[in-house]
Amino acid sequence: MQITVVTDSAEAPVTLAEVKQWLKIDHTEDDAKLTELIESAVNTIENYINNPIITKTVLYVTDNYLIDSNGDMVLYLPYVPIAIGFVKVYDIDNTATTITAYKQYTRKIVFTEYPTNTVRLNSGYQVQFTAGIASNASTTPADIKTVVKEIVAYFYDNCCDRNLGQILQSISGYINVFHLAYQ
Repeated sequence: MQITVVTDSAEAPVTLAEVKQWLKIDHTEDDAKLTELIESAVNTIENYINNPIITKTVLYVTDNYLIDSNGDMVLYLPYVPIAIGFVKVYDIDNTATTITAYKQYTRKIVFTEYPTNTVRLNSGYQVQFTAGIASNASTTPADIKTVVKEIVAYFYDNCCDRNLGQILQSISGYINVFHLAYQ
């Protein structure tokens, strides 16, 4: 399985100015550090909820599919798609076939027609899609913005303490509220 970002998020879900206001910082000497902490906080949350916060387009490449309990051929996606650009299957001669006969349910694609050629063993299935919770910083839900700012605040105040378990525990109330909502 491989995920490649085709078009990355244009911005972070919170701005440097928002974080500085949250932390009551009025100088610029820590701006680079705070920017790095924002990026780290966003990555932490995205990995935890397994979904981008701000929309991005990704190419998901996998070697295999599953047969579900209904006998259907299914590809499970790493994120919840907003829009699917394409689903392609590559045969053993590296010829791509674009699949249009499928149904999409949350994180899975169910083929309504099976590929007719023998699919190559490595990277035989490719799905390009857009995923994310918000289209930009101004549409990012307030609870996510708060968690990003809390993570940044924690690491800013505890620069030598890199125990992620402690930070997740300290903000677990926020995380538990939106974990299921955005996963």
